[in-house]
Parts: sequence; C-alpha cells; structure tokens
Amino acid sequence: MTECDHSKTDNRNVWLFCAGLLAVAVTLFTVTGFHVALNTCIVLGSALFVGGLVTALLAQTMPGWPPLLLINAHLQQMTIGLAIMLLEYAASQSGRPLFDSVALRSDQALGYDWKIYLGFLHSHPQLSAVLDVAYDSLGLQMSLVLVALWLWRGSASLHRVVIGNGVILLITTAAFALWPVTTAWVHLHSSAAELHGLGLRAGGGWPDQLLLLRNGAGFDVNSGSNFAIIGFPSYHTAAAILMLVSTWPLRVLRPAAVAWTGLIVAATPYNGGHYLVDLICAPPVVAVGVVVAGRCFPKSADTVGAWPWFHALLLAETPRLFGQLANMAGSITFRSSVRRE
Repeated sequence: MTECDHSKTDNRNVWLFCAGLLAVAVTLFTVTGFHVALNTCIVLGSALFVGGLVTALLAQTMPGWPPLLLINAHLQQMTIGLAIMLLEYAASQSGRPLFDSVALRSDQALGYDWKIYLGFLHSHPQLSAVLDVAYDSLGLQMSLVLVALWLWRGSASLHRVVIGNGVILLITTAAFALWPVTTAWVHLHSSAAELHGLGLRAGGGWPDQLLLLRNGAGFDVNSGSNFAIIGFPSYHTAAAILMLVSTWPLRVLRPAAVAWTGLIVAATPYNGGHYLVDLICAPPVVAVGVVVAGRCFPKSADTVGAWPWFHALLLAETPRLFGQLANMAGSITFRSSVRRE
C-alpha cells in the first residue's frame, strides 16, 4: 500500500469516527425528546453537505492535492462541533441532581473566591475586554492550529486533533450528565445589584437555558438557542489545552500558543461562568484524549507537512502576483494622468 493509500485509509477512518459520533449524538438527542427547527436543520445540514460534496469532487479531480487534508480536517471538526451541540442537550436530561454545592465547596477548599476574581476583572476593564475576545476565539484557535499542523506536521497530526477533540467531547458530556452544574452566582441566588457590581447580568445565558431544560421546557431547538451548556468539566478549557498540546512540537509557535491558551483559560470563570474545579478537571480529560489519539496516529507517522508544496507555490506565484499588482498600479496611474489632461 502506497503512502497515498495509507492517507486515504486514515482519513476514511477518521470520518467513520466523526460520523459515528454524530450518529450517537443525533440518536441521544432524539431519544431525550428534543427536535430541531427545520430551518436550523437546513442551515447545519447544508453546510456539511456542500463542504463534503466540494471535498469529494476535489478528491476525484485533484487527488493528492495537499489542501484537501486541511479542508477535510475542518469539515471533521465541524462535524464534531455539531455533535457537541446535540450531546450537551441530551446530557441535560440525565435527571441527576445539581453538583453546584460540591463544586463551590471544592473551590473554597482551594482558596478560590469567585467574587474576588470577577470583581478584579470588573475593576480592570481593559483586561476584561482582552479576555472577552480570547474566550470567543477558541474556534479561530482551532482553525489556525489545523493550518499550522497541516503546514509543518502532516496528516497524522491533523487526525490526532480531530480524534482527541472527539474523545474530549465524549468525556465532558458524560461527566456533565453525571455531575451537572450551573454557576456560583446562580446557585447562591445572587441579587441583581450584586451581579451588576461584578459586571454580570441577572438572568439569561446558558445556566438559565440549562435550568429550563431540566424543568422540561425548551425542547424546540433553533438557531437562537444556547449551544454551550456544558459546565463540568470545562470543554472550553479542555479544547484550548488540546490545541496547546497539539502545537507544542512547533517551537516557534510555543510562546504564542501558551499565551493564547492561558488567556482562554483565564477567561473561562468569567465569560463561561465556570467553577475553578471545572478548569482543574479539564487537563486529565485532555490527557485521555491525547493518549487515545496518539495510539490511533502515533507521532512517528508525522511528516514534513505541506510546507514544501506551499513554499514552492509561493516562489512560483509571488513574482507573478506582484507583477499583476504593478501592472494594475501602472494602469491606474495612466488613467489618472489621461483624465487630468
């Protein structure tokens, strides 16, 4: 079997994993009584269908084209993202009692006071603004990590990210089904005035969505629903750490990766409403995901990635591109001079 055949087989196996994960998510989502609005189904289904169709056509017409690996990895991550949305809703129907009192006591035993931390961030609006951006940048981080691995580490590293992310999803949703939590301020019934003093809004957000679901309402899911209701352990933290671990072999990216991941994790108690224990329990989850993914696609299978192809493309196309830009600039200058005359 050639290297190209191995790559196709590996990619097919990863797609089988993603499809199986999505099938489990759809089944549990349906069994627990949820249903999605038709327009939302069309939007989500169309994105995956069109992406898959384009990828299949490219694979037939341009087999071995390096960007196909990157496109595939993004589509696989999209599939897992859809599975996350469905599984977390199904997990909300476990019927297990809320775990907030235990989580809060654990935080207190560790010396963490959520009011002090949130008050500190609220008194430093510039830092708070940076953390707002960082928290919302997880999707961008994932995408850029895939690009970096595609360029310098090859297909096996991309497969590890996808498999690791899928394993993390399974563990976090299963744990959340067993030990559901909201937030400290929801659990303690903090007043609107107190929340305002900490830069928080009273009501709304994912905790209210979770409580609504636990009370037997909100089963009509649409594009306006909150799709981020996993509390314990923090999926946001686990996914960010997975991205850091995945890029660790790329030394030139380590400082930026550490800083970016650190900002995302620091933002999670405020923007995601997490307990400290939610964050602490994320690294063991990542460790399991990394081990499983590493067994499936060992690092010994890593290659030089697509950089030689991309570098050659740059060398070939950059002079032509600059030539076209120069011609355009010259044409614009000529037209301007003619008009002035």
